[in-house]
Amino acid sequence: RIAKAIQAGYERTAPADADALEDESLTGSANEAGYRWAERRSIDRASGCPAFTAAFRQGCEAYVRDQALLSRSPSL
Repeated sequence: RIAKAIQAGYERTAPADADALEDESLTGSANEAGYRWAERRSIDRASGCPAFTAAFRQGCEAYVRDQALLSRSPSL
């Protein structure tokens, strides 16, 4: 996994937790794994997104942005 991360240009800055690793193995995408991780934990701030990999963090931040947009949109 580390070789794959290095090959993809990512640098681990923190150890991934078991849920993050499971999501990544199920989705095949660190970005999607980050999104799912944030969704399961209802993360509401980008500062709550860990930097397991750059792509994981980007996915987590995408979830935070999506939730912010949804909370601002008027209900139908």
